[in-house]
Amino acid sequence: MFVNYSQIHDVIGEEEWMNGEMNCICNIGGHRILSLSWGSKKKSKRKEFSVGDIVSVSNHGTKIVHLAKVLEINKEEKIVNIKWQSTGKNDFVEMIDCHAYDVEVTSQQKRKKTDRYSPLQDAKVKGKLITNTMEEKITSDSTATIPTLLENNVEATVCPDGELENEFYSKTNVSKLCAEGAIANLMNMLHMSGEDLSLFWKLIQADPIELQSIVGKSIPKRVWKGSLHDGSLVLDSIEKSLWILREQFRFATTGHLHLHKVTSVKRAFNMLKHMKFPMLIGVSSKQACYDHVVVVWNNTVIDYELKYTYRLTEESLRQVCGEHTTFQKITCGYGIFPSKMVREDTTNSNVIDWGITSFHEDVKVKSFFKLN
Repeated sequence: MFVNYSQIHDVIGEEEWMNGEMNCICNIGGHRILSLSWGSKKKSKRKEFSVGDIVSVSNHGTKIVHLAKVLEINKEEKIVNIKWQSTGKNDFVEMIDCHAYDVEVTSQQKRKKTDRYSPLQDAKVKGKLITNTMEEKITSDSTATIPTLLENNVEATVCPDGELENEFYSKTNVSKLCAEGAIANLMNMLHMSGEDLSLFWKLIQADPIELQSIVGKSIPKRVWKGSLHDGSLVLDSIEKSLWILREQFRFATTGHLHLHKVTSVKRAFNMLKHMKFPMLIGVSSKQACYDHVVVVWNNTVIDYELKYTYRLTEESLRQVCGEHTTFQKITCGYGIFPSKMVREDTTNSNVIDWGITSFHEDVKVKSFFKLN
């Protein structure tokens, strides 16, 4: 049986390889014969989308995934009013060209790390072996009650290339706790006790009433983010984490970072590599559906979504929100100063400069931040 090209296209025209490798000059003009085995193909059910969802839009080029936010759906005329993520402009497209975009299924948010060797050894805590798996430890994505952490700190495992193992990490980070996770890993690297880490996670996951009760103070206005449709109030995750550090653990923080001073990758990189104290930054990137938050300290990036830390470079900062993403801007930033007790602890004697003097006396460093 012989069929023409249009009949073949009706059956397998949706396949990517049909519109890619097959649709080239050598195949079109080469009079090649294509052998196909016929069978039934189950049509995948189209996933519905609604107003406010992120969709990928086809028929606008294949170089990148064109993402947009749905503003309005006209089912009668089968058109959708969207706002492009790349340009911020509104546009009308056909409904058939819009496809529900699930960032957790479509792509990994984080860049893929090199498959490096890591020692298979149990961490030791004052001579005792810990056999707890990561699932048995506290993770921010756990829906169960928070278990009690060990009272003593876990020694960080060091890879051959010098990277440190993050005590807390979640590859998928479905709860979007990148800020809280990065801070918890910083606290662990500062050799704070398991009891402190356990308390931090408990406060992070507590509702506003419980949080105020434990801390013993009212939550300040700057920590409140707004309210949901049901009227319940929401706390800003970054401001909440910093407030807990200040009130419960006696940390100090700078004012908000002047964003106009870090408008490019190069400027942001130069600022971060000269800061002696830990920096908590939020980053927005092109081709990323949401901002990401990490801690940068001593030219090292502490990322809750990765098993190990990595070195700060212009390239790593450019893709801090994930593989195939491009740095767009820093959305927020704060400097963090550990408490006097933490700084004077003998386990942190290797830290020569905590950056406190440079922040107070170096005009250039201080100019990056707003006054508290």
